[in-house]
Amino acid sequence: MTWTQGQAVIEQLLSKGNLERVTPNLTAAEASLSICEAHITAARTIRRDDPVGAVSLAYDAARKALVALMLAQGLRPTRRGGHIAVTEAASAQLDPPLRVGRRVDRIRRLRNANEYPDAATRLASVGDADDAIEVAVDALDAARRMLPHLTPF
Repeated sequence: MTWTQGQAVIEQLLSKGNLERVTPNLTAAEASLSICEAHITAARTIRRDDPVGAVSLAYDAARKALVALMLAQGLRPTRRGGHIAVTEAASAQLDPPLRVGRRVDRIRRLRNANEYPDAATRLASVGDADDAIEVAVDALDAARRMLPHLTPF
């Protein structure tokens, strides 16, 4: 399905060069979801010993779930748009009711703070890792439910 919710934002992201049109690719979308699942499993495994790494893996998992939805619609983030374009597009199309895009963006900001720390940066905790994993699982579940119903944008 193509929905009108977020259409203006997607068109704006396309016109700015933050997203680009590609051939819709369900195979690539499914592959992205498989990688997402592997990242979630890995994040769960290391969350106690390496919560910063677990947050990074969980964020990558969540982002890949959102990218899978884009690929099914024939959309892809560009280098210019990067990770922010992914969460902007998802927020526009999915929030509300799901709030997936905003939640993934929150995890993106936590991951970035830990990847590029300053003196005031608090390292991610096990609780942060658990939260990030929950967000990734929710993004994966939403993507699995929606993927079969998507059509090209």
